[in-house]
Amino acid sequence: MGETYTNGKFGYSVKYPGDAAVMGANPDEMVQFVGSGHWPILTVEHVDSPFFHPPTGSDVSQWVLDLHTDYDAIGPEMTIADLPTIHLVYESGPGWEASDEYFFIRDEQLFRILILHSDGRQDWDLYNQFLDSLTFDDED
Repeated sequence: MGETYTNGKFGYSVKYPGDAAVMGANPDEMVQFVGSGHWPILTVEHVDSPFFHPPTGSDVSQWVLDLHTDYDAIGPEMTIADLPTIHLVYESGPGWEASDEYFFIRDEQLFRILILHSDGRQDWDLYNQFLDSLTFDDED
């Protein structure tokens, strides 16, 4: 990972590949990191909508699974930025690429990380570095 992106509104930083372009019409809602040749495509989303503002004390797994029913598998239990995280796996099919979605809740804001396996490519060392690098300003 070569560069660090910092989001001032939500107070997080994440490392991304140095050759990736940082994109997004509104970084207060979503930021996307797109590598050369359109791989990798990594997205951090934090939209201002009812789904992205769960009630206080919501369990992230229950909140997401109540509304998302089209995934192919649920990944193992994990954390991102020391927060309980649900991992949904989507297999490739005719006309779409495989992807992985990660959801966690911080301060009544749901965050979604999307990893799109464009061009059928996967690099879990890179993906895990990206996921592990996400931290919030007030973390030690």
